[in-house]
Amino acid sequence: MRSRALLSAMVAAPMWVAAQEAPPSGLEAVELARSTACVAVLTELDALDQTLEPLARRSQRLRAVGQAIAFEERSVVDSLNAADPTEAAVRAWFDADLALAQQFVDSGDESINAQRAEAREVIQQTVADAFAALQAEAQEHIQAAGDLSTGSALCEGMILVRSAVLEACQGMTSPLCDAAASDSPGGRYRFVESPPDLWDVSEFRPWSEPGPLQLNASSQIGGARTAGYARRGNVIVNVAFAPLLQEKADLSAEQVARFEGIIDSLGFEFSHPQISFTPSLGLRASLPEAIAGETFYVLHFGVPEEADVIWTGPAGTGAPVVATVPLGPSHVALMASGDPISFTAVLGRDTGDNEAIFSIQFTSVNQERAAQALLGYMSSQLSTDLALIAPPMGEGGVGK
Repeated sequence: MRSRALLSAMVAAPMWVAAQEAPPSGLEAVELARSTACVAVLTELDALDQTLEPLARRSQRLRAVGQAIAFEERSVVDSLNAADPTEAAVRAWFDADLALAQQFVDSGDESINAQRAEAREVIQQTVADAFAALQAEAQEHIQAAGDLSTGSALCEGMILVRSAVLEACQGMTSPLCDAAASDSPGGRYRFVESPPDLWDVSEFRPWSEPGPLQLNASSQIGGARTAGYARRGNVIVNVAFAPLLQEKADLSAEQVARFEGIIDSLGFEFSHPQISFTPSLGLRASLPEAIAGETFYVLHFGVPEEADVIWTGPAGTGAPVVATVPLGPSHVALMASGDPISFTAVLGRDTGDNEAIFSIQFTSVNQERAAQALLGYMSSQLSTDLALIAPPMGEGGVGK
């Protein structure tokens, strides 16, 4: 295949072995800079978390109170705080509603039920208003903290170099600084003594068990996926094998025809007038900046000498690497057979003498079984489940 020849020309076997044995040449500078910058970022995030924590607790409490109102769970009454205006109002409503319920039992007057319904709406709105006020207060604190999203993506969950953190912590007090100065292992933060030690940290997870399609918390269609995870140092790469569902109105006629051709060749039963489907592989890697001078990345099956390229994309874009790639029948077959997947950083040269800088391979543990189970689901049941979640409708969109 052309893709096999392409990557074979890009990467030589000795370079692959060397890259696996030694840290990338630019790793030390990148990780020292990260650890230094993360002191300020994580200190600000800790301060924001401390400010938001009581608001979060209060929000959870109001959710529980609102649920108790909806289901008339009077057992919550004794726990209501009379000193809190909202909870005091809820307690008064429970007492009044109990009295009205007894009046209805005694008289059978239907107008009493109307009074109860009206009062329930009023107290539910009271709780909703209190919840909205909490959300508004939390949002004010988040906005006052400034844009921490970029910094948090570079720092949260990352392993830091202790010496760089301690140097940046001089004159500062924070949970991160305390953790770096502590001799006790464990805790929220993880450290290494020197940047090269990071490359000795490898983590892999078996491919996850797939489930059916479902609506997630934001009412978007999710589920029906199996995911792999691999980490080397602070390079974290996630891949997910899943159905790619897209509204046909957002695709060209050629794309729709291509996807229909793929599922037909796989023998899948799928029919939806508004939605197109094809198997896909999603990719996310924590590499907003190149860490060793690499110019592009390659996601592929197999070792470089015999690789089958799934995707290529540029390095150093300033954002995490994110891609969703429709898979043709040959790649679906490799996925289902448990063929290992790798993510490789490559230094491209104008001369064409490209060099593999480093590579991270996903474990194939549970890949074959999970992928085959998901393909079995895609072949028939997916169409039925999708029709229930997003019922077909006339021109203009997908049913809700």
